[in-house]
Amino acid sequence: MLSKQQNRRKEKYLSAADPIPVEVLFEGAEDFLKKIDFLVYPDYQFIETKLIPHFENSLHILKKSISDHRDELKKARNTAQNSIKLTQNCLSFDENFLNKEIVRKLKILTPKNEELRRTTIFTRISFLEQRIETLLNLEKLVQFLVKSPRYYFLNLKLTTRKLYNIAFEMLPALFFENTAIENYVTSLKKQLQLIPKPFSNKQENIEFIRHIISLGIALRDPETKVVPHTEEFDIFRRFLETDESPINITQITELDPRELISVVKAMCMTLMEFCGFEPDDNTTEEILSLLLIRFLFDQNEETDLLTMYNGGSEQLLLKLANLQETSMKDLGFKAPQIPDDFLTKNAKELFDENPILKSLPDNLMTCHFLVNPIDIFLMVKKIDISLTALIAEGRQEELQKSRKFDDLYISWKALFVAASIPYMDIIFERISKWRSLPVIAESYKSICKIPKLVLKGLITEALC
Repeated sequence: MLSKQQNRRKEKYLSAADPIPVEVLFEGAEDFLKKIDFLVYPDYQFIETKLIPHFENSLHILKKSISDHRDELKKARNTAQNSIKLTQNCLSFDENFLNKEIVRKLKILTPKNEELRRTTIFTRISFLEQRIETLLNLEKLVQFLVKSPRYYFLNLKLTTRKLYNIAFEMLPALFFENTAIENYVTSLKKQLQLIPKPFSNKQENIEFIRHIISLGIALRDPETKVVPHTEEFDIFRRFLETDESPINITQITELDPRELISVVKAMCMTLMEFCGFEPDDNTTEEILSLLLIRFLFDQNEETDLLTMYNGGSEQLLLKLANLQETSMKDLGFKAPQIPDDFLTKNAKELFDENPILKSLPDNLMTCHFLVNPIDIFLMVKKIDISLTALIAEGRQEELQKSRKFDDLYISWKALFVAASIPYMDIIFERISKWRSLPVIAESYKSICKIPKLVLKGLITEALC
């Protein structure tokens, strides 16, 4: 027989066999509950010694878990706030020509990394908010079970898992992408720290400029007076773009033919003073002038090219097209300017079949793609020499004796017909615009006068 106390305890836990009230349950509660079967009626001893302690312990675990999740949520929100400030400064890299490739990658990848990081953070915040809501609902359920036990076992594994792998579990692809980019960005930043800042030593800068000038003197073509390009000149240009240089060529954004010579001279004098050269050292000034002019044209593209032509360029092309099949004899050539067998050929055939002339139409086209007027002039001069060589070969005389006006006039005319490229007049207008530059000024008239007259004559005929 059961005692009265035992009966009262038995009656107290009769409700343990009942289902959990609907108002205590919540969406997803079944994930945390496992039904425990019993034989005939609830065992009050099992309830008191097993179930209630299990529910009380679960309640303690839940309270701690809720507190931990709230702390994590606070950290995540602070991280999100700070990430906005960090993003504003994430692209502030001290760029120079040595690290520009690394900086370029960082400028591309850092915003992407920050974007993925923020996505991860906000995903974490959203997850924590949902998890806390679930934990609070579960806490209410467990509080009910402590007071009114039911034959259920609580599975709290889902609530006590580590929080660091949330992003991996919810968005694995994003997690792997973010981790890969973050590791690469970290690697790039470490590389960036190992690259020294260039041109930080004044004395070394002076020695470097002196070396560049010596190199320019050694490489200078004695005939054309031009200094060919080398990679070391690119480094010199980089130096002139830095704050360590006594001049900064990036400050010159427009080139004016009326001012360029004086501007370049002033820059040369500043550099020569910086390096300790005498102001009357003409050779040094000439080398620096040629280099500075090249650098300035490389960084400042002329934007007014199409305004140079006089309106006859389209008609000129039509005129040249009409002359395509004209024989060299009808164009104006006669023996011994060119061999007899070429007199019956048209301009294209003459230039295609003669090894001296074969490359000249392409050379003329190349002039459109050169940015330095000095280079354009030298290409035209090279063409002029080849045309003179054609006549010299026909007349069997020295090159200088073949520079007769009529010979060169008809030779240039034949070249223009054979080439038939657009805006040929602009090539010579550009040279004319910059005819005061060194190298051009010395022989502008002797090289450009005749082809300009030929073009003028062709345009006049085309417009008639």
